[in-house]
Amino acid sequence: MFFLAFLLALPQGVLAASPWDGQEIRAVQRERGAPSPQEETEPVRVAAAGQEETVLELTTPAYRLETVQGVDGPCERILVEGFPQDGTPGAPQLPVKTAVLGLPPGAPVTVRTIPLETEALPGVHRLCPAPAPTRVEGEGDVAGYVEQDVAMDPTAYAQDRLYPEQAAVYAELGYMRSQRLGKVQFAPFQYNPVTGQIL
Repeated sequence: MFFLAFLLALPQGVLAASPWDGQEIRAVQRERGAPSPQEETEPVRVAAAGQEETVLELTTPAYRLETVQGVDGPCERILVEGFPQDGTPGAPQLPVKTAVLGLPPGAPVTVRTIPLETEALPGVHRLCPAPAPTRVEGEGDVAGYVEQDVAMDPTAYAQDRLYPEQAAVYAELGYMRSQRLGKVQFAPFQYNPVTGQIL
């Protein structure tokens, strides 16, 4: 089984526009491919809330590996329904899930990742690099962007460590009216491009 715990420390105040009264948010990822006990349609849900912490549960649906022809030859993509692909162009491409949170003004936010138990996917894998957005000129002054496959970045694929390094990353979004917003991007899979191992 595979679990990760994600902690957001909110030392001051509480989450705005929500019933959560904890000073810390913890998100726990359940086993990959396991159905939620409540059959939630959203992969991120509030599992518990208390005075000291709020637990967010991330349920990752079943995944599948797809082999495609990349610029550098055959490579694989990890596909999870409802989880968009992400990655720096040329670096390994992996599925992610983003949760948007309402936060109290002025509260400092930090994120800590606690691995509870991990299980490697069987086999040695060669994940495809993330594509690069390419500008396409349209009619008149209208322009758009399409994704264009690129070669593997030699520097990124020479790193003998897990990518991404952090399984959860927090970023500020700003304000909508008077509500402060932030987001947590979860990476349910991590990849070592040197060993070909996926966790």
